[in-house]
Amino acid sequence: MRQAFVGIDVGTSSARAGLFDENGNLLATARHPITLWHEAGSVVEQSSAEIWAACATAVRAAMAEAALPASAVKGVGFDATCSLVVVDAAGHPLTVSSSGDPLRNVIEPTAPGMADFHRSKRKVHVTDANTRPGKPRYDAGDGIDLRA
Repeated sequence: MRQAFVGIDVGTSSARAGLFDENGNLLATARHPITLWHEAGSVVEQSSAEIWAACATAVRAAMAEAALPASAVKGVGFDATCSLVVVDAAGHPLTVSSSGDPLRNVIEPTAPGMADFHRSKRKVHVTDANTRPGKPRYDAGDGIDLRA
């Protein structure tokens, strides 16, 4: 059976998935749109639940295009536009919207104060659940772009 590796790229307006073989050859791609809500003051909001669903939809579509079963996937890479996602202690969305819509829990980097952070190429030190305190994490930049 052929092996495949999934690359997922979440941008501002869509989630894109690409399937690659073990030599890096592109086997299939798919994309799914993500809703943007525009508020006053250049604020752009999204839903983390919708973003996650768009990722799943794009991956399933790429898998179907390549006619590969899920068992063929040997690895997943994930890249996303940096955004502020707000959730409660249980991981449920907390609104950041003046609309009060509970699904709108993501502020895009076009919001005031986030633009400088958005496309940073410098080394940053982070402490979170996925890294060790004080260890550098690097932004991969724009090296992979699955937009067709």
